[in-house]
Amino acid sequence: MRLDHAEMVAFFNKALADGNAGGKVVSCVVIPDYKKLLDLENRREKVMQRYSQFHEDPPKLKCFCSKSYLTRDHYDKEMTELDNKIDGRLCREIKVSRTAFVCVDSLQTVINLKKIVK
Repeated sequence: MRLDHAEMVAFFNKALADGNAGGKVVSCVVIPDYKKLLDLENRREKVMQRYSQFHEDPPKLKCFCSKSYLTRDHYDKEMTELDNKIDGRLCREIKVSRTAFVCVDSLQTVINLKKIVK
């Protein structure tokens, strides 16, 4: 079950009211799922690092790499593809994860929610 912010607050407040437990959920923050975006950013960082290693002074690693890694065109093409994928990922609706921070009004409410959720 995936809930957004308002649905999650309503769910917990209803659970507290139905269980006659008392207490109130003040707010919650649902953590977005950035896994695919972070994977693309990590690939982008590796491409940038690989290119800089093969073009540093002195270029000791040039004899160990593919010729395509040495060309600026290959680097630009790979960076453009990754940038386009990252932009596409940012333009999509971001899915929520199964993690959220929930702020309640008292410690007793935390204890009551733990009993209800189990």
